[in-house]
This record gives sequence, C-alpha cells and structure tokens, in this order.
Amino acid sequence: MKYIPKKQACIINDFYEDSTYIIYTPTYINLPFQPTGAGFFYADRGYFVERDNLKMHLIMMTMKGSGTITYRNKTIKLLPGQAVLLNGSEYHMYMTTSQQERWDFKWIRFYSRYFQQFDKLINDDSFFPVSIINTEFEQEIDAFIQYIKGKEAQKDIPLSNLISSLLTILCEQVTFDANSHFQKNKFKAIEKVRVFITSNISKKINVEELAEQCNMNKFAFIRKFKNYLGITPYAYIQKERINQAIILLETTSIPIGDISENVGFTDQNNFTKQFKNFMGITPTQYRSQ
Repeated sequence: MKYIPKKQACIINDFYEDSTYIIYTPTYINLPFQPTGAGFFYADRGYFVERDNLKMHLIMMTMKGSGTITYRNKTIKLLPGQAVLLNGSEYHMYMTTSQQERWDFKWIRFYSRYFQQFDKLINDDSFFPVSIINTEFEQEIDAFIQYIKGKEAQKDIPLSNLISSLLTILCEQVTFDANSHFQKNKFKAIEKVRVFITSNISKKINVEELAEQCNMNKFAFIRKFKNYLGITPYAYIQKERINQAIILLETTSIPIGDISENVGFTDQNNFTKQFKNFMGITPTQYRSQ
C-alpha cells in the first residue's frame, strides 16, 4: 500500500459490544512511559483502521482469529500468540483478515521518549511480529487493562511500569530467538524433545515417552518444558499441529481430511474443532481465503 503523507485517519469501528475500549489521559507527563489507552476488541470482519498521524505508540497481540497489518511497506498476518510494536505517527493499517469471522486482539496505547530504542531492538528498523511463548506477556496486558479500568486515584506509575515490563518481554523474546544457542544449552534435553515433536507431528506423540527421552518423570518433564517454552507439552503439540496445518492449507491443495492426518489428528471433526478454536474459523473457510 502506498504511503500518503498526512493522511486523515480512517476508522471503521466494527467490533462487538462486549469489547473493552478505554481512552486515558495521564496525569504525569514526565514519566518514561505515559499510558494513553487500552482495550480488548472482538472485531467483526468489517473492522478497519488506517492512519499515520497518531502521536502515540501501540502494542497489539492476537488472541483468536487473525488481523492483517500493513506498516513500513510490509503486510503481515498477526496470528494467535503473536504481538507487534507500532509507531502510530507512521503510516499503518490494520483490519480483520479477509473472510475471517472476527479478530480478537488486545492492545495498549502509550507514549515514550524511549520508543526508538525499543523499536530498534524489537523491529530492527523494519517490522516483525513477535511470537510470544512467555505467558507473563498476556498476564501483563490483562493487568494493564484491569488497572486502567479501575478506580484508583493514582494509576500512572504502575501503568508506566507495566508498559516497561511488556516492552522488556518483547525484547527478551527477540533476544531468545536470536541467541537460542544459550537456551539450547541450558535446556538441551527439552530442546531435543521440541525438535522431535516438530519432526514427528504426524505421529501419535505420548508425553510419558517424551519424558523418558529426557530421563525425567512425567511431572518434572512438564514443569521444565513449561519453564522453557512457557506452555505445557500438550499445548505445544496442539499449537504445532495447527501451525503446520496452516502451512499446508496455504501452500498445497491437499484435501483437508489428509491434512488432518498429516498433522497428527486421527479424527477430522476434532481437527476442525481445534483449528476453529485456534484460528476462529474452520480449515475450509481459511483455505477459501
């Protein structure tokens, strides 16, 4: 999409009534991170925002479905469990992905004189979605939304601290991806199991057998796996199955029943149910896009 200087904001607020939408005016303008708003949108297929003159910054994270974001001459889909950092003063457009029934996402809005430093670390002068494997990130967003909705007289300082924490987690996640060698050494056995899961996703995967590969009992294995990846082995296997199904739906014409088997689902109805829980639409609807 071509950049148009000083474009007026175009916003179609097509989201469900039970969405949360909060605009906030900070009291202390000298804090390092000034909160200005937050929300949890259940956006319908007509939701659309386009602007380039918002003197604030945005953190967004998809919970279900997907959104399409255009920013810095790139267009990406923001999938469940992914987050982005945007500079609102630059051209950006985001909308519910075409033919999605809806896009559920959480967002916070803020201003900071330190934005450029974090932007450099997270986006590296470009624009990248960050896959979140640390459950603390969503917890911090939820805490921010609940706190900004509260009746406390002085909110600015704790909200500023939460923004700092969210940006730090994003930086840590990017660092984790870039320096995975350190993590692989620290959790060498778990990393071996993670690779095994990805390579054998079409087969039946037994958590007890995975624990045996690490010479651990089941409960110690689950605890260490979650410590490493932020989710349980069961949740990781399910997420990996859906991710590989998405790739097959987008890049092949393989029948959906065969895709179900290829990613380890023995029952196509269960595959459809789990896919819809993860993406907000059925595999058939996703492929039709």
